[in-house]
Amino acid sequence: MKTLIARVVAGLFGKQFGEVRTLLSGKKTYLTAIAGIVGALLGWINGELETYQFVMAIVALIEAMNLRAGIEKTKK
Repeated sequence: MKTLIARVVAGLFGKQFGEVRTLLSGKKTYLTAIAGIVGALLGWINGELETYQFVMAIVALIEAMNLRAGIEKTKK
């Protein structure tokens, strides 16, 4: 039953998901990091994060983006 549902969904939406996957290829890490930066900024503005926590979150997210860029560079 599960396989049948998976086949139907893949048949109906396979092309669209493939296009989205192609569009997001190599950008998912950056989008996630940007979402994290926005979340950290909102947390800092609301007072849920201290300034040092905000700065450390930003540094960690920038490190993730740099790591992704480095991995992509070594693939080429």
